Amino acid sequence: MIRLFLVIISTIFISACGGSDSSKADPRISEVKEELKTAKQIWQDNGLIDYIFNFNARLDRACPSDGPVADELPPQTVTVEDNEVVSVTNSSTGEPLDIPTSEYFGTIDDIFGYLEGELAKEPQVVAQSFSSQDELPKFDDAMGYPKQLYLEFNNSNGCRSTQITVSRFR
Repeated sequence: MIRLFLVIISTIFISACGGSDSSKADPRISEVKEELKTAKQIWQDNGLIDYIFNFNARLDRACPSDGPVADELPPQTVTVEDNEVVSVTNSSTGEPLDIPTSEYFGTIDDIFGYLEGELAKEPQVVAQSFSSQDELPKFDDAMGYPKQLYLEFNNSNGCRSTQITVSRFR
């Protein structure tokens, strides 16, 4: 009876944070670091400093909260000029938004920097998305920018996850 109880409790604990083994880093980190390095080089070789893209971030999807769940961030259209974010609008409404100061937001170079830093911390899950954890993050073949990625940390420091999607790059 006690064994059954322990199995049930263990299953609940593991599934509460995305289902990964909370003590081990994703074994695909080295492969993703290599893909990131290649994609970043493609991005740098293109030399873009003026561009627009749509940005979506979803935070802590895998990490259940005891309190109220935060609203999903609105989809954003980001305008970059001379490699600086100059404006952000709600992609759905066109309403101007304050430029976010979060570590995962910014120019494509900033997003690459964020990814490099997070991969160095060895997340337990590195994938294309929360719902596609068997797929690796996607990078644009021609331009190199990150298209879709998901990172999940669930260790002694707690549970946190970030999913980023970059689309409609122009």
